[in-house]
Amino acid sequence: MTERLPIDPTNDDLFHACSDGMVLIHLLNHIDKDSIDMRTVNKGNNLNVYKIRENLDQAFTVAKTRIRVVGVDSQTFLDKTPYLMLGVLWQLVRLLSMKDITLGEVPEIYRLLKEGEELSDLQKLKSEEVLIRWMNFHLAKAGQDPISNLGRDLADARKCLYVLNQLDPEHCSLEALDEGDEVTRAAKMIANSKAMGVEDVIGPEDLVKGNGKVNSVFVAAMFNCKHGL
Repeated sequence: MTERLPIDPTNDDLFHACSDGMVLIHLLNHIDKDSIDMRTVNKGNNLNVYKIRENLDQAFTVAKTRIRVVGVDSQTFLDKTPYLMLGVLWQLVRLLSMKDITLGEVPEIYRLLKEGEELSDLQKLKSEEVLIRWMNFHLAKAGQDPISNLGRDLADARKCLYVLNQLDPEHCSLEALDEGDEVTRAAKMIANSKAMGVEDVIGPEDLVKGNGKVNSVFVAAMFNCKHGL
């Protein structure tokens, strides 16, 4: 896999890198360890189309048990159909980033219960809804108004700055709040997050676009690094 990385996001490298199924297989095994036995996977740099299809078929057999796969199959990846491939890859990336945001993995999540709720109510929430509650938990401690989404509400980076400061004031100051340019402010916020140990999963230009899907992966990385509950 190392020879495929890093993948250049500015061109179509992603679709070429994923077309033989190996990226899918490794993503699935990161989501659920050993979900695909690597001994059964065809390896090598010059696999013929039949061996590649076998890998893709095996990946899709497992993927269908974890994500929604409609109108997409091995041929989609062999044909390198971008929008269909992105649909599959996004679902897997979401699963990977959110897989530990559960009561089983983080029992302290119970602190996000609202008055009158039971643990069963919390377990019914989507991971993104848990993350919104988690952000609001720390924003309340910082004396800030709550958010209602992980998209536009985070685009100016201010809410993330406050949450990071609550989690790790030593490495995450509030100085960037005075920055007038949104992209520069977002860059400083991301630099704070990296200093805390958050994975490098987003760029400042991406954050300010306010895409809920993209921003949710970043917030999940913050949570997974230090939830502070």
